[in-house]
Amino acid sequence: MAREKRIYLMWIVASALLVVLALSMLVRREMFTQLLTGTISVLILASSLVSLFTIKRYQGSSVAFAGTLIKGISGIIIAILALVLLFTSSQSTSHLMLKILAGQAVLASLILCIEVFAIKKSGYRKKPLLLEALGSAVVAVLVFLLPAQTASLIVTLVASVAIVVGIAGIVIGILQLRSSRKENTTVASE
Repeated sequence: MAREKRIYLMWIVASALLVVLALSMLVRREMFTQLLTGTISVLILASSLVSLFTIKRYQGSSVAFAGTLIKGISGIIIAILALVLLFTSSQSTSHLMLKILAGQAVLASLILCIEVFAIKKSGYRKKPLLLEALGSAVVAVLVFLLPAQTASLIVTLVASVAIVVGIAGIVIGILQLRSSRKENTTVASE
């Protein structure tokens, strides 16, 4: 039973830390906007590296091969540039970098759609390419439609969900802790 109580107490502490983190996200939005920009940069870098590592599969189609090569190299250059600028310049550049990353997402989405048509008869799976193209397009549309507000909106949404989850975790942890105490007193009295 002591182990169970420790688990519930750790659950409550972790949930409280989540609420504190979420509140700090709301207070320090610009810092978390930079974190979001960095995360998108890392995802583009990873996607570009995967494209270059798997480029062999497109050797049968010169269009798909060239498109993958362009997507991979441009993604690496833009993602590294975004990360370097993010860590070496002021906070205001994170919005500019988001726009540049959105431009890369548009380019990647177009190239992925071209690749799907280029490898139509090859037997390669097209669904992962289409899903990546759709994801890139969604990110680009969000950033272009709401350029200044997108990052702030995402940070606010994530923080709000984290606060709700954290509070729910605290309540559940307290209820479970009380429930285990009642079980202990019932067992002890018998």
